[in-house]
Amino acid sequence: MWSTYNVGTGTYNDLAAVANTLTGKTGRQIRLMTSDTGIGRLAPLINGTAQYSRAGDEYYYAFEGNDEFASEQWAQPLRQVWTPPGNYGVLVRKDSGIETVADLKGKKYPRLVASTSMNRKLEGILNYGGLTGSDVEMVDISYGGQIEAVKTGQLDAMYQNVVGANVEELASQYPIRWLDLGGNDQSRYETWEELAPMVIPGRFTDGAGMADGESAVNMQYSIPLTTLAERPHDEVTRLVTAMDKYFEDYKNATPDAKNFAFDQILLDPMVVPFHEAMVDFLKEKGRWTKDLQTRNDACWTGNNGWRRPGRTSGSSIRTTPRCPPSGSIGSARTTQAPHHR
Repeated sequence: MWSTYNVGTGTYNDLAAVANTLTGKTGRQIRLMTSDTGIGRLAPLINGTAQYSRAGDEYYYAFEGNDEFASEQWAQPLRQVWTPPGNYGVLVRKDSGIETVADLKGKKYPRLVASTSMNRKLEGILNYGGLTGSDVEMVDISYGGQIEAVKTGQLDAMYQNVVGANVEELASQYPIRWLDLGGNDQSRYETWEELAPMVIPGRFTDGAGMADGESAVNMQYSIPLTTLAERPHDEVTRLVTAMDKYFEDYKNATPDAKNFAFDQILLDPMVVPFHEAMVDFLKEKGRWTKDLQTRNDACWTGNNGWRRPGRTSGSSIRTTPRCPPSGSIGSARTTQAPHHR
């Protein structure tokens, strides 16, 4: 059993393509369970209902024992298994008159229910434009409810993957604009390492609603497939070997599935260690380095990689994460979103 985002999201579609392919090729059935909240996606992994999870950055907060995961029940020795890259950001309708992040002042802005990680990114995006949460009208809403809210005017902006069936449908009905997060002003990104240490700026093309040749910069990071450290080494080895072996069979199933290619998976910034089986696989394939090993080791200490809860919900963010990212905030990585089929 794997847990992930709701049906219709790009994250779900990608994982369903992988799961269906592996089920057909290996004979081991993989079922998906979904939730619209971070806690709902991670809880099945923690309580043993699911063996793997492709959740949002709640995997990081649970590993660190922060925010709503600040308890021994939630804080767990999580490990990364497969880390496909993706681009995510804030979009608006073109008829809204909003062209830059600064233009969001006074507008209706999402505060996603039970989704600490995405709310921190939404805060970082506001900070990029010189704004804070007090400068916008916060609207409490689920992640999945954003698209309809943008259609009806309940929201002026929303947070989303740049590809996916839901956002493609929105773009086909209402021309949309992705707010650009590029530039050389380092001060615009100064809160990102605290709010979202797994994020770097990334340039993308061919996102939903974009014209040929159009590009923009937004947040680039991985929504990784994760598991617990205790997951058997041979099982994880079989999984990652199959994901690599059968990549050609699922790479065209969704617009983002090609990001699951072995040579595309992100190893940096690293904020949670990789499972030992994946480390061995990376070594075998020639992608593991001494620097990665050093940072992987630095990500966990004692008690099989579990760290005691750090802060409770609402307190200030930890400024000394165990696994400091080495990506350069403010220097955009150029990537190309897959062409639409």
